[in-house]
Amino acid sequence: MKVKVKITSKMRYILLVLLTTVLGLICAVSLSQNTHIYKYTSTSMVYVARNVGDANLGGGLDGIYQELMANSEIASDFTTFITSEAAYDRLTENLGARVPWLSEHQYDAEHHFIEVTTETQSRLINMDVTTDNAKDSAKIANECTVLLQEFCSDVFGIDSVQIIKEASPKDHPSSPTPAFLMLVGLGGGFIIGIGICVLIWYKNGRNGRKE
Repeated sequence: MKVKVKITSKMRYILLVLLTTVLGLICAVSLSQNTHIYKYTSTSMVYVARNVGDANLGGGLDGIYQELMANSEIASDFTTFITSEAAYDRLTENLGARVPWLSEHQYDAEHHFIEVTTETQSRLINMDVTTDNAKDSAKIANECTVLLQEFCSDVFGIDSVQIIKEASPKDHPSSPTPAFLMLVGLGGGFIIGIGICVLIWYKNGRNGRKE
């Protein structure tokens, strides 16, 4: 005895949405295999301190406060320097063939890969370097600490710059995460399926009205 299953238009719509959702997931999995889409961020940290008894800063609590504010200014000035084309050329020259990423990319002032951050009342300065290669990000971040030491010495006359944390290659990308790609694939496939169903329903409705 044969059982015939009647596929209604509603079931066709559901199957179509399921198909596009699965295809979206497959595309996301395929895209996740492309390592060039991933970004890796490595962070180095330095400690900048002036002598509290410096005549330019004064002494006591007021001197300490001025020192902390001065470090914020140092971070701001160093950000301007390290994101300049001159610093990019300096990094490329110092690292040479050890960091292929630098030689393969051109300087872009609008989309820079180095971010310098510090808290207002802190002597610590962080340098985040983001590239598509984990090892290159770490090497550049560590070289930035060397440039910061030279910058503080040459511009501000500060020699007490200590490296608190050296950057190390990350095992996992900072963005995008594989889970995020899967979610985008599922969501994108689902939305496309719904859109196709709406178009088919609208087209069938118009054809019915014409008849």
